[in-house]
Amino acid sequence: MPFAHTYPNSDGTTICVWNVSETVDDLEAMCRHRGIDAQTVMRTIKSPARQTERLVELLLLCTLCGHPIELSHTPGGAPYVIDGPAHLSITHTPGLVAIATHPQQPVGIDVERRTTRVLTVRERFLTPDELNYIHDNDICGNLVAWTAKEALFKVAGNPDAVMTDFTLDTYPTAPKGTVHFTAHYAKRTFNLATTIEQDTVLTIATEQIN
Repeated sequence: MPFAHTYPNSDGTTICVWNVSETVDDLEAMCRHRGIDAQTVMRTIKSPARQTERLVELLLLCTLCGHPIELSHTPGGAPYVIDGPAHLSITHTPGLVAIATHPQQPVGIDVERRTTRVLTVRERFLTPDELNYIHDNDICGNLVAWTAKEALFKVAGNPDAVMTDFTLDTYPTAPKGTVHFTAHYAKRTFNLATTIEQDTVLTIATEQIN
């Protein structure tokens, strides 16, 4: 089954993940079977890769809500739905699509494949302190930071923010498992949970509400 799992977190976040192995034609047929409007996707999106991502997004939302959902985006690109979760965030990496939802507050999610590419761009997203304590050859540690900052950017709600505006508290890393830590931005504090798998690193972010 390509659909990997749906699971709730203790903070109220639900994550839904799809490991993509289907063709666009397969996904289009699955959408039609569930009453999802795939024709609009195929007509308005020309890239097969983007068609795949959008069809999987619609299938995941249907799975989460139990019925077809129309997906829209704000002028800034943030996803939202009318008849569905109050807050959601979407992320893609080759072969995988994930959605995070929360009933009461904004949520951010990001997932990346475990590759060495992150080591070549770390200076773009790490602060000087983070560059000091996250080793330059630690793929996993750098990916935790990268996915954390991508998730933070989505949940912070400021399109003018840059990655180095977000500061991460120190965190341990291991080849696999879940890491919990905090981050800060504009006098706000955020909770992060990163799940480290053999091939992927996935992080969700929510703001601490007092």
